[in-house]
Amino acid sequence: MSQKNLEAEREVALRTYAAWNARDFDACIALIDLEVEWSLVGSAQMPGTDEVYRGHEGVRRFWSEFVDPWESVRIEVTDMREAGDTLVVLVQLAAGLRE
Repeated sequence: MSQKNLEAEREVALRTYAAWNARDFDACIALIDLEVEWSLVGSAQMPGTDEVYRGHEGVRRFWSEFVDPWESVRIEVTDMREAGDTLVVLVQLAAGLRE
């Protein structure tokens, strides 16, 4: 990945997580590729969620399954790394349950 492309991808990732944190899911979806594969692996795999969600509709389904039960959900980007042609974004999740 070229340095220019990497910087552009990093900017899109940061804007996407900012929209997520604002619960502006329409803005978030607008920044995501139509052929997105949203993956949850290891400790990120939550009960009641799939391992992979595909496309915009899959991501919307993930949000309804994962976000709705929480009073608040915030994702902080802790690191971004290039892995070949892929940008890997490491995040920390903070969430509070509804009472």
